[in-house]
Amino acid sequence: MEPHRSRNARVRVAVRVPTASSAHKSAVWVLLVALAVVAALPQARAQLAPNAAAGLIAFVDLDGGLALVDPETGTTASVGAVGVRSAFPVWSSDGNRVAAIVADQAGVRVDVVDVANGSEVATVHQEAGRSPIYLGWSPDDRLLAVLVGLPTGGLALDLVATDATGGDVGVRTLAEGAPFYWSWSRTGRSLLVHVDVGSPRALAGVTSVAAFDVREPLPDPVGFQSPALSSDDRFVAYARREPVGRSAVVRPNPERPDVAFDPVVLAFRGSAALAWRPGRAQLAVQRSTDPSPHPYGPIDLIDAETGAVRRLTDEFVIASFWSPDGRRLATLTLVGAGGERTIQAAGDLALPVALPVQAQRTTLALKVIDVDAGTAQPLGVFTPSPLFVAQYLPFFDQYARSHRLWSPDSDALVVPALDDDGVPTLVRFGIDGDVRPLVPGDLPAWNVR
Repeated sequence: MEPHRSRNARVRVAVRVPTASSAHKSAVWVLLVALAVVAALPQARAQLAPNAAAGLIAFVDLDGGLALVDPETGTTASVGAVGVRSAFPVWSSDGNRVAAIVADQAGVRVDVVDVANGSEVATVHQEAGRSPIYLGWSPDDRLLAVLVGLPTGGLALDLVATDATGGDVGVRTLAEGAPFYWSWSRTGRSLLVHVDVGSPRALAGVTSVAAFDVREPLPDPVGFQSPALSSDDRFVAYARREPVGRSAVVRPNPERPDVAFDPVVLAFRGSAALAWRPGRAQLAVQRSTDPSPHPYGPIDLIDAETGAVRRLTDEFVIASFWSPDGRRLATLTLVGAGGERTIQAAGDLALPVALPVQAQRTTLALKVIDVDAGTAQPLGVFTPSPLFVAQYLPFFDQYARSHRLWSPDSDALVVPALDDDGVPTLVRFGIDGDVRPLVPGDLPAWNVR
């Protein structure tokens, strides 16, 4: 890996948070446009030493290539194929491999790189008429779930079976539906799905990965995107239609009849995002307080064991993410009007503390909530990259499970922020207040191993 030479940069307001009203269909086009231009000149790709993957951040460099950065040293390496445009790198659950969507003149495909062992790139999904738009590994790494766009405009979930080196690949389609969201079981043998979201055909429930078969559908799913399975698989979370509105619901997993539990419901008006606290039977519910189709609003915590509900924040939260240790919940909120001030951070990166909100500009504030202590800590403010705004934030409840912004030690987050020239730059926000740029790039995913 080669050290990255720091460059002076200032974070500035450049984009606004989108409404994401077109959901997955527009996501297909956004991603295909982002992948459309192929890098003209091939670049040399550095090889990493064995077992070097732990703690690294995968990202897309300014040439569109797949790259890695060590957040402690700032050194970087390019990996994967040359002469392609990459998107959304995602680490395997064991932290050894990175899968990414790549595009060249031959089309769009999925490549896997064995970072820990320095193996060659393996193309694991390249199907005519099927354009990958999202990836997620199963907890046991036996399967890579690939959400693909179809020529008809619909979506399908393909499952890629691969061994540790990328060999013995088999691809099969589990089901079609648009939009299509899911949450893996801890064994990787089943999925909690939400398919055909928002339509009369909407279906939510647990299916085996061997064959699509939701035997006990969850009744009246509405007002949410990704369903959620607790870390021990005992509870499911979704949202349902009620006679006078909608409710987020925590109930026993239909596949676990041994769980004796009365469902807990939390009413809301528009949309909700659901996320289980790692290692605990507690669910964060981020929800709108008006009939908005987006889950922007306050966050409550439901305790599945006791049924207790408590408010974590009253702020207008755009997105939220649990730390791996479950101690903190990170939130992104809109920065309100105020005078412009900046703070100087290591590496000559100046971060705005407060900026006037302009019609064409939006700034996000990153905060963390210590859930047990009941305290909130601001970490800083940044201008998100256009891809982060258009592709990650509208689907953060799904992406938070696969493309993690938190460090493995739960002591920092990484986000793509625009510098003074509008260049996406990975910025590390430490819980200790240390804020520093890492490398120009976009779409980061931290290896949580």
